[in-house]
Amino acid sequence: MFKSNLFTTASVTALSTLSVCLGFTHSAQALSFTEVDDAGELLGTAQVIGGSGAITEISGNTDFDANDFADLFKISLDGSFFSATTETTSTDFDTALFLFDSTGDVVLSNDDIDFDNFVVESEISGNLAAGIYYLGITGSGYLPEDAFGSVINDPTDPPFGFDSVGTLAGWQDEPFEVGAYNISLTGVNAVPTPAAVLPILSGLFTAARRKKNK
Repeated sequence: MFKSNLFTTASVTALSTLSVCLGFTHSAQALSFTEVDDAGELLGTAQVIGGSGAITEISGNTDFDANDFADLFKISLDGSFFSATTETTSTDFDTALFLFDSTGDVVLSNDDIDFDNFVVESEISGNLAAGIYYLGITGSGYLPEDAFGSVINDPTDPPFGFDSVGTLAGWQDEPFEVGAYNISLTGVNAVPTPAAVLPILSGLFTAARRKKNK
């Protein structure tokens, strides 16, 4: 936390406004991120959750009318225990979660937490190395494929997915459902983006210094 007396209320307000524009809301040190427009489906078009601090929740939606069948988010894992659990606003949205490494290989996947008892939300977890990953959410039945059109991972076989056999290049078929979602997270941080943040901070401090010197 900054302790300089040059960091005025106006500066704090500007930073808060910036956070909202980038999709963030925050409570203490925990950040919630809301999808901005439409997150892409591939590594190159994934929505980057940039900045600093722990990310505890991602919210968004998929939509048949917009051909928006999957959302992919670029995140940073801190090396502690990782988990992601979906919470949907509709009981009809049967989700699937995928975690890809920085090259597009599936690390974890899950369709239903408990299919036998009709718990159709999704959950993935594990002790993973720190680094950059991509978290994907889809409706059940929308499967990642490689450059040759072969499915690289099915999150229903077995219940927590088989080992990935290729890297993400597209998606196959269509999901059975789409809808709004929340993903609760542990062990996740924003992706550091100093090149983007430092010029903004510099501008805020310059404005604060000028105001103080008046």
